[in-house]
Amino acid sequence: MIENDKANFYTYSKEYLSQSFPLVNENMVAIKSKQDNESRWKTKEGFDVNGKRSNWNEHPKRPPQAVMDDLMIPYVAVQADAKRHRKGQQYRPQDHGKPDF
Repeated sequence: MIENDKANFYTYSKEYLSQSFPLVNENMVAIKSKQDNESRWKTKEGFDVNGKRSNWNEHPKRPPQAVMDDLMIPYVAVQADAKRHRKGQQYRPQDHGKPDF
C-alpha cells in the first residue's frame, strides 16, 4: 500500500508535485480517532455513568431533609417566633459599628 512506501512520492503528474496522493489511509485515521474518542468515555461493556442514581423519580436538586422539616412549619408560626424575639431588643448604634455621638 501507499502508506507503507516511504521511499516514493506519488502524484498525477511526472513534472509537478501538485495533486499528490496522501501517504496515510484517511479512513483508518478517522476510525482510529473515533475509537480513541470513545475509549475516553465508554467502557468495553458499554456506557458507564459515574453518578448513578438509584431513584430516577427523585428530583436532582431535592433539598436536604432538615430544610424540608423547616418548611413544614407554618410561616405564621415562624413570624410569631421572630416577633417574640424582637420585642425585647432595642436598636443601639454601637452594636452595629456606628460611632456614638
